[in-house]
Amino acid sequence: MSWREKALELHHQGMSWRQIAKNLNKPKSSVSDALRKMVKGYVKPSEVVFKGGEVIDSMSSGGRTHLIIADTQCKPSQSLSYMLSLGKYIADKQPDVIIHIGDNYDFESLSTYDKGKRSFEGRRLKADIEAGNEGLRLLTLPLKELQKEQETRGEKVYKPEMVFVAGNHENRLDRLVDDVPELYGMFGVDQLPIEEYGFKVYPFLKPVEVDGINYVHYLANPFTGKPYGGSALNQLKNVGNSFVVGHKQTLDVAMRPTLDGSMQIGIINGSCYPFEEAYKGFQGNFHFRGVTVLHEVKEGFGLPMFVSLEYIMDKYN
Repeated sequence: MSWREKALELHHQGMSWRQIAKNLNKPKSSVSDALRKMVKGYVKPSEVVFKGGEVIDSMSSGGRTHLIIADTQCKPSQSLSYMLSLGKYIADKQPDVIIHIGDNYDFESLSTYDKGKRSFEGRRLKADIEAGNEGLRLLTLPLKELQKEQETRGEKVYKPEMVFVAGNHENRLDRLVDDVPELYGMFGVDQLPIEEYGFKVYPFLKPVEVDGINYVHYLANPFTGKPYGGSALNQLKNVGNSFVVGHKQTLDVAMRPTLDGSMQIGIINGSCYPFEEAYKGFQGNFHFRGVTVLHEVKEGFGLPMFVSLEYIMDKYN
């Protein structure tokens, strides 16, 4: 194994580029350049936190680890093995907080995009609900198995904080109930068994603040109700608070200092499913697929690491 391959392996294990350079006895600039070339969407994180005019080494600044999943889009027509791989990755890395920022249930039977077309034939709401439920079961299965093993061995049981923020695809179910009120109490996001899998569930478009970072499916323009467009930096300027969103099928990150000496971060991490979507066309399916891991999260800032779904599926198949 070459040193570059080893550097990539250590990167996926959660090491910073500075730690990797020290571990491999290589110049930091060489490690950073190598990772930038090998990892699609790699962003060299700042390894310092600026506070009160002082430079504090991030390795000793404390904070929690957040693992963020967006847009898994489970559907009955696709294999859900990637959800099990994600679950194995979580059980292995054991982050403090697991946050799913929506669109686990695809609900293609409620889509208005191609309703009435040949591609729509055969879709059923019952199958959509079952697919989303199965995705959550597979995602949390390795965690439950790990907890059972730890209990049996008398070890401290890993119990992460788990957050689920509904996305626009889950909201399709609530829109159905609004259009057909006779279904109220039978269908709706509040009727989905998400909490049974350990998640605390929050409504569509309601930001949830965890360690100073706001998690929501997308940021809505208060004047139009539509998603903010543009880059992560543009959205960070608009809202003025640290955030992580999904929805937009891309990977983008922005950081900026504030007048009080603290740091803010904005991340768009828009997908974590392996299959292609026909409606996007050939070029539209070329986008980042994976998870975001924020290390040392406190006071609205954390150091980002991006892990591709391809790597997770290869390693935890």
